[in-house]
Amino acid sequence: MEDFDSSPTNRPRIGRFGAALAFFLGGLSISAPLDAAESSLVERWDFGTEEFAPLTPRGDIVRDQAGPRPPEFPNLETDNTAVQLKGNGARFEIKDPGPQSRYDFTNGDAITMEAWIKVESLRPGQPAYLIGKGRTLSPKFGKDNQNWSLRVVGGPAGQAQLGFLFTSMSGTGSFHWHRWTSDAAFQISTG
Repeated sequence: MEDFDSSPTNRPRIGRFGAALAFFLGGLSISAPLDAAESSLVERWDFGTEEFAPLTPRGDIVRDQAGPRPPEFPNLETDNTAVQLKGNGARFEIKDPGPQSRYDFTNGDAITMEAWIKVESLRPGQPAYLIGKGRTLSPKFGKDNQNWSLRVVGGPAGQAQLGFLFTSMSGTGSFHWHRWTSDAAFQISTG
């Protein structure tokens, strides 16, 4: 997908949420195939006590929270940590390397995203971003400056569904949002 802008403020954002939403993020990764026979990890964030990735915190973030751990999650570390994003736009930002970066996807690309989350509250129909590219809320760019996002969306009876949002490529003569929401759901507050 083509960038709408390549300035330092057009950054992939991790966990941009509305005022009422607080949740724990235990890990997030993105992978995309290099070719048909090979896949490659594009990025991974574990939210340990010391980050090696250039994450810029914004808003009310509580670090070093107990993340998903055994025995419920047997493949994770016994001392796994998470971050709590306490709403009101709390998030991490990562500088976009520019056009055609590892965060840019185009028509026909296959991607995989994985996130370990625990949502504490979410209204029916309320989208909450796990990760997205664009929508910086900077006065330099329009409010629709967004390439893609992985979200959870509040559903009925205290449930949440996964959602993916992306836009048509700029220069196509039309600008369209494309939304996919999963049929499967999980109970909020159980992760």
